[in-house]
Amino acid sequence: ARRLLWTVAEHYVDDFDTAEPEYANCSGQHSLADLCGDTFFGFPFDDSKHDSMDESNEYLGVVTDFSRTAEGLILMDVTKKRRKKIKDLISEIQLTQRLRSGAASSLFGKARFMMSPCFGCLGKACLQPIMAREHQRSTGEITPDLADSLEFIEFLCNHLPPTELPLTPSELEPVIIFTDAEGKKRDSQGAPTGHLGFVVYHP
Repeated sequence: ARRLLWTVAEHYVDDFDTAEPEYANCSGQHSLADLCGDTFFGFPFDDSKHDSMDESNEYLGVVTDFSRTAEGLILMDVTKKRRKKIKDLISEIQLTQRLRSGAASSLFGKARFMMSPCFGCLGKACLQPIMAREHQRSTGEITPDLADSLEFIEFLCNHLPPTELPLTPSELEPVIIFTDAEGKKRDSQGAPTGHLGFVVYHP
């Protein structure tokens, strides 16, 4: 659809979305449906899962809101339903004090979808202990690193604000931050140690 029809479209497995201005009158969405349907490729979409075009729409638990484009902003947010699913999963893990590899894989996927739209790749930083547990099939122990990660994700479920994406360049001078860090992992001799240094230049 992107190459043949210049439709602004994307997909994740079997979920598809399109984006277009109001004056396009849903032509991009209709073109994608026609192309995939019986007339051409023979893989029609399920009509019961169809969502009408709107300035604010949910896609895989993430809300993209174009209602403030006149102000030069797009808002990215996570639905309450998605947040509740993650909180319920964390509550169960904290109650049993066990996290097996299968549950870790499920939690990692759900939490990544909550944080990546708002924080990009940085959103995965706190998920490292959970990602590591995916590949540790012989244990279910809640380590201190896992406990910290679970607590942080739960906090974000309650307090993560919408991310404002500016459409126009900022007129403000940039704030420049220089950082460096060093550290040692936990070993038999004691707890992990580390230091973080930073310099902030705020014009």
